[in-house]
Amino acid sequence: MILTQRILIAALLVPTSGAFAQEPTSPLRRTDTLTFSEPESQASTPGLLEWLFGSAAPEATLTPKERSIIRDAISRNWDKSDLKMIEDFEQYVVRISVQIGEDGRVEGVSPHTPSTPLGAYAIAYQAALSAVMTTDENGGIPLPMSKFPNGVTLVLRFDPSSGEIRLS
Repeated sequence: MILTQRILIAALLVPTSGAFAQEPTSPLRRTDTLTFSEPESQASTPGLLEWLFGSAAPEATLTPKERSIIRDAISRNWDKSDLKMIEDFEQYVVRISVQIGEDGRVEGVSPHTPSTPLGAYAIAYQAALSAVMTTDENGGIPLPMSKFPNGVTLVLRFDPSSGEIRLS
């Protein structure tokens, strides 16, 4: 029943002409150096398909101790100094998606919420991105790879008001 409702809603949301379709933003991909990839020339609806049918990426089922180890490793690298210069910086909570490969290294990072960080949210996103990438450069995200031999996608929530990072 829920799937049927979602398909009906999706049919109303997807434009019939490609002229009105929005192009998705491309996630940051890790190569030898970090580069931002250009948006794809064809419009697609990967977010809509994930919403309809669920994500194909495995969900991270971690123990409280494993979550704590990951949070602590990333927290050590989270520099909030630029964010603290903004009035009411506590309200700029961001969530990011981190794709971790089978070798335990970060393969990609993309904004989750907001999906297009602008203004102060862009500063908060950059601080979160920097924390993840610095952690990766310093040995990687301490993920129990025996649980995820094919890699995993983590969604991390960075809350500047509490200084806490949570795994969603």
